[in-house]
Amino acid sequence: MKKFFSSIFIIIMSVLVLNLNYAAAQEAEPEAAAAPEAPAAPVKKAAKKAPVKKAAKAKPEKKGETLSSLIKTFNSVHKDIEFAQKYVNPKSEEFDKTMAKALANDLLKWKKAKIQIKKLKKDKSPKLEATEEKLKELEESIVAKYTESAAPAAEETATEETASGDEEAVAKTEKGKEILEKLKQKRASEEGTAEAEKPAEESKPEAEKPAVKQLSKLRINPSRALYNRIEPGAEATTRISVRNQAKSVYEGTVVPIENWITVNPTVVTIEPGSSIDVEVNITAPSAPKTRLEGSIELRTEGESSKRVPVVVRTK
Repeated sequence: MKKFFSSIFIIIMSVLVLNLNYAAAQEAEPEAAAAPEAPAAPVKKAAKKAPVKKAAKAKPEKKGETLSSLIKTFNSVHKDIEFAQKYVNPKSEEFDKTMAKALANDLLKWKKAKIQIKKLKKDKSPKLEATEEKLKELEESIVAKYTESAAPAAEETATEETASGDEEAVAKTEKGKEILEKLKQKRASEEGTAEAEKPAEESKPEAEKPAVKQLSKLRINPSRALYNRIEPGAEATTRISVRNQAKSVYEGTVVPIENWITVNPTVVTIEPGSSIDVEVNITAPSAPKTRLEGSIELRTEGESSKRVPVVVRTK
């Protein structure tokens, strides 16, 4: 019986303990719910990358003036000048790169001189006249060296030098031999023609010929008589100025070499420091788009003649 009551007592006490624990748990839950939650740590944003600057593109350097642009500038002033294709056209079979470079340098000098003259005119400088004189000399040099009539003139000069030099000149290259042979043939042909045309009574002993002197005191402007785009068969006239830069009077004759050229006057007397105009009249060939070359000579006793090229182009 005692065991029975002991068991009941233990059960009752266990129930009471359980009830007390349950009540304590119920009171703790509202407090936990009322407590604020700890704020979450803020997430740091990744730093933005600094924009990479693009490297600035290098500006292309301005190239120097080309030969074609220099020729265009020169022809804007001298419209009647036509340069030889072998100096200006790289596609030409006879293209001379060295001479083309020399032409570009001379044209660049000419352009700079034109700019300088323009500035001197504006400033009314006393150097203007001397600079203009140098420009004229440069223009004459350009025309004489690089135009289409320059090649025949160069060949003629070479012929004269060969004639006055060593008869036994020997070329070192095959091309040189060929050129030398052509010059000899041309010289022989000219001598034969001259002898056939001269009457026997006009021939003089070698000892009676006057000493030949170089004529370097005459200045011809322009350096050649040029007729560009002439109607076929038409007649045309131009003038050249002949200035005597020597200290003595110049007396001589003006002789047309070809029969389609006439001149006026034919006899000239020029005082020192003075100049005269010579009219050069031509009759153009009857064929269109034809180029004709000739010359006139200024001759005086005891001196070598001064040759002036005459060039005609028909439309």
